[in-house]
Amino acid sequence: MKLSQRLQGIPLRANTVNPKVIPFGPWLPDRPNFANPGLITAKGVIPSADGYRPMKGLSVQSTALTARCRGAAAIKTTAGQVSLYAGDATKLYLFGSGAFADASGATYTTAAGNGWEFAAFGNTLIATNYNDLVQSVLAGGTTFADMITSTLKPKAKHVDVIREFVFLGYTNDATDGEKPNRVWWSALDDQADFDPSVTTQSDYQDIAYGGAVQRIVGGVEYGLVVLETAIVRVTYIRPPLIFSFDAIDRDRGTDIPNSVIAHGRRVFMHTQEGFAICDGSSVVPIGDEAVDRTFRNQFNPGNAHMVSAAIDPVNKLYLIAFPGENSVAGACNKLWAYNWGQNKWSEIEVDLDFVLRALTPGYSLDNLDTISGTLDGLAYSLDSDVWKGGVLKLAAFNTDHKLAYFDGDNLAAEFVPGDYQPSPLGRSEVTAIRPIIDGGTVTVAHSARDLQADTVTFGTAHSPNADGDHTFADQEAEGRFHRSKVSVAAAGSWNHAQGFSYTSSVSGL
Repeated sequence: MKLSQRLQGIPLRANTVNPKVIPFGPWLPDRPNFANPGLITAKGVIPSADGYRPMKGLSVQSTALTARCRGAAAIKTTAGQVSLYAGDATKLYLFGSGAFADASGATYTTAAGNGWEFAAFGNTLIATNYNDLVQSVLAGGTTFADMITSTLKPKAKHVDVIREFVFLGYTNDATDGEKPNRVWWSALDDQADFDPSVTTQSDYQDIAYGGAVQRIVGGVEYGLVVLETAIVRVTYIRPPLIFSFDAIDRDRGTDIPNSVIAHGRRVFMHTQEGFAICDGSSVVPIGDEAVDRTFRNQFNPGNAHMVSAAIDPVNKLYLIAFPGENSVAGACNKLWAYNWGQNKWSEIEVDLDFVLRALTPGYSLDNLDTISGTLDGLAYSLDSDVWKGGVLKLAAFNTDHKLAYFDGDNLAAEFVPGDYQPSPLGRSEVTAIRPIIDGGTVTVAHSARDLQADTVTFGTAHSPNADGDHTFADQEAEGRFHRSKVSVAAAGSWNHAQGFSYTSSVSGL
């Protein structure tokens, strides 16, 4: 039967058809706009099982560092007391009572492309920036000092703890100079001794492949050394060799050292092929045909030193902050979130210096004065664990160099699914859209066009009518291809955004 025969009896503007539902699927900016199975835009939100949840904005908690944060870490002692430290180009700091106090043991000279890395070794926090001698402080201590007291005192870009050893990577020492491919471990249970010895078990290994060491990932059973083009598993085998170094991937390492971060057995990173997870034995892509191309298109590798990453275990998120599209002077303006339970991404636009997983700090007796002027006025006894701190917080240093928690008001959210075609027969008019969002101030803007090559121009953002529908003028809602933008205003109260339903009618061939 010819098309003209099939269309007999169908008016140019048919009755409205039954509503159709477009769910808010995974964010897939790498995929084509037409018939994209997910979203072109998922902004200001975090992924969840049935759509997306709101992302909260930053709430400032501290005074400012003197310059851009180059690294930060929280340490929790065996007694449960929490301390938070940070570093900029010239100083190390201890956080307390809403302010950062200078905890430097010297005036540091962190190079423009370097930052501070931290690692906890028992109750000791270790800090290294490559340009200065490795520093350490007992948790809660107010002044860092040179950590290594042995004859050899390697400087290092990278640090972490594997079993009972402190590991340094990309080292520089007075005897051998700069060794980008070297990892050097301390004596057993002694972070101050780096003189090689079979007795103490301190030694070093120059890895003959993979380029420069980009990150060391500590562990209880084993560790990983992530190089430019290789990932090496480090396993304790006792003297005389002490550790074995076995490549698990000789094709992929990381091109962005600060993208590498671990949570349990998962190690997240950006490789030359895209985002991936390493479980200690294999490397699995997580951004392929989803976000990898979009990231490459907007990220300048020259800004790799500005990148930072964090884990939000409560929401099961790997987060990476980087200078992306529209970045000013290479500053971070994008925060991408990956939910490893749902294998979904989202984008948060926020200006920041550094993102981290923080622990709320504990209180001293002096701190308690800010809560109550008397002991009787305290809600809990002095020996309560409440005063130890330790609550997990996703945090960042904003561009004013102040510590802030992501526990402010909900950010503005925006969802744009791929282009859809209500009628395969030709042109159609979308007559109404009803978002499936459980709160907040929601508006919908719409665009319709006849050719995929036509420019997408969204019309006025419409609020819902008395029936809860968002309706449009003919000129912005008629065409062969349709695209809808659903927005939720900042500071609104909502919990889940799942998609929208729409009604349409055939309007012509």
